[in-house]
Amino acid sequence: MWILPLESDITILLSPESSITCDRRGQGDLHIQASMACYEALAERGISAKLEQTQDFNWAQSTGKAILLANMITIPDVLVDSIKVFLSHGNKMIVFGPTGYYNEKEDCMFMNFPFKNEFGAEPKEIQTLADRFQISSLDGEYTFEANKIFGTIRNYSALPICEEKGNVCGIRNKTGSSEVVWIPSSIDLGAWKYGNTAFSQFLADELALYSKAQPFVFSGKTNKVGMQTMHNGQTYLTVITNGMDKVNAVKLINKYNKKAMIVYCTDTSRKEINIKEEIQLTPGECLVLIWGNQ
Repeated sequence: MWILPLESDITILLSPESSITCDRRGQGDLHIQASMACYEALAERGISAKLEQTQDFNWAQSTGKAILLANMITIPDVLVDSIKVFLSHGNKMIVFGPTGYYNEKEDCMFMNFPFKNEFGAEPKEIQTLADRFQISSLDGEYTFEANKIFGTIRNYSALPICEEKGNVCGIRNKTGSSEVVWIPSSIDLGAWKYGNTAFSQFLADELALYSKAQPFVFSGKTNKVGMQTMHNGQTYLTVITNGMDKVNAVKLINKYNKKAMIVYCTDTSRKEINIKEEIQLTPGECLVLIWGNQ
């Protein structure tokens, strides 16, 4: 029986050019770390996201989709028009860190920012600060951990969402039915290194429209518990893994009122499950559920 990961309207984009630039500059692969920070922050809520390379993504035909660009330091010139097309078709783009600082020739694109119209803003300054610092949203909802890179914005028409010491450092810009959210500081890497509570909540809130069709999610943020749901056109299969070496409690939201049955579990004492109650996962437990009608 064939079965594939659940189709998601959320994609975390991977840039080979950014990985090359990071490696050439002796920075390790900060782009991959930042992308995995986004993936982990969503997975710990049971929200599925795809990982896809920029050259494989269907820029022109996407509608009603959301993409995340995390520390994508290099955006090649050939990709600029594709991003603009994507942002003219009712989509959402969330951007973190020094994304787009270079093109593939390592020309600094912040001096001639190609997305000024789409962002309603352009970069003002990139600073290297302490290994760990914090950025807060203007509404007081989020206090993000950040790592080294602090970016400020020259705002023209966007809505500021973050400010520090009089500097705009986060914006939201809507053009037609499309939207850009841009925080040019490394809150993705800060989440990866120092804790992702605020980052995870922010992504869940920003992507609520794009995850609402996913049938099973956690009731809130978990701690190192991941969930992946697969589908074969008729049947759902969900894999839940506890990445901690201690007991971890999780609660599932079952949007379609399906009945869960255990098909595999590393805890051999677990014979049945009541998904209306908290699930006490044993250390390192892997639990596989198949879903049927009540």
